Amino acid sequence: MVRKGIKRAETFGRSVDRHVDLVVIGAGPGGYPAAIRAAQLGKRVLLVERDRLGGECLNYGCIPSKALIHTGNLIHAIERAGERGVETGPVKVDLAKLQQWKTSVVQRLVNGVGQLCKGNRVDVLSGHASFMGPNDLEIRKADGSDWVTFTDAIIATGGRPSDLPTFRFDGKRVIGTKEALELPRVPQNFAIIGGGVSGLEIGMFYAKLGSRVVVIEIMEQLLPGTDPEAVRVGARTRARPWSTS
Repeated sequence: MVRKGIKRAETFGRSVDRHVDLVVIGAGPGGYPAAIRAAQLGKRVLLVERDRLGGECLNYGCIPSKALIHTGNLIHAIERAGERGVETGPVKVDLAKLQQWKTSVVQRLVNGVGQLCKGNRVDVLSGHASFMGPNDLEIRKADGSDWVTFTDAIIATGGRPSDLPTFRFDGKRVIGTKEALELPRVPQNFAIIGGGVSGLEIGMFYAKLGSRVVVIEIMEQLLPGTDPEAVRVGARTRARPWSTS
């Protein structure tokens, strides 16, 4: 559908479906706030996301991991309640139900991002964006494709997990952060390659559920780039049993 005031034009031999002042590619924590702010300043904005609103952090990173860590902390507190005179029985975790709860937490926040975009008149389009020229964009959707022209663009496509030549993702024994947050059972042993924020958060959760976790980091310290004093505090308070190398 062509918006009012925008005439269908010809570019690269095909018709233009819409023109916007600003197109933002990627609806993660960098993209959607930028789109909202531009719309608040009077720009006609199109936000393009090929997966889910909120991006990697909200859907497959810091938000679901913190939801799971919250549960891990609760389990840890119950297990140590006897030290304060509170007697409890063995703690049993229904991981499938826990995953459902985590998903509901994420979905509420995803819906919130959608409402923020709608409330600020940001158009959202689900699809894969490809630059076809300096001011031309093709967006491939499930039901076809749209051709969009724009004045300015923001690329906020974020990052994604990368595997190693000797450890290729197979979805079973070698997995990325997304799969690690959706495991159907608690692994007995868990090796995490990469001691950044995502790796440590996932390791913390599974360690509190009983996994033996080993974190492997090539740099001299965990959380590379973080103040060493802060890293030492984190190392002293990390859950056991886990180790680093």
